[in-house]
Amino acid sequence: MNIVLVNDGTAGDMHPFFAIGRELARRGHDIVVCTNDVYRAPVERLGFRFVSTGTEQEYEENTDLIRGIIAEGCEKAREVAGQTLDEVRQAIGMNYR
Repeated sequence: MNIVLVNDGTAGDMHPFFAIGRELARRGHDIVVCTNDVYRAPVERLGFRFVSTGTEQEYEENTDLIRGIIAEGCEKAREVAGQTLDEVRQAIGMNYR
């Protein structure tokens, strides 16, 4: 049976897919991995067929974008948490940080 694994994530997303692919290959299945060119070498080292979903440059641009979104979200979470802590401190009469 041919099995296609599709994942455009980071290494933390890819390594579990590689493990799944190895086990499926061990059971006699033909594995095709569709992912970014960044992962071409490890996919081919595992003996799987590789299908590109984008260039290494596109991967880096997307990774930078995602990091920015996460950083903005973390900053907003800190801001909200800080406001909430200030409200709690006021409610219980604590005037220091």
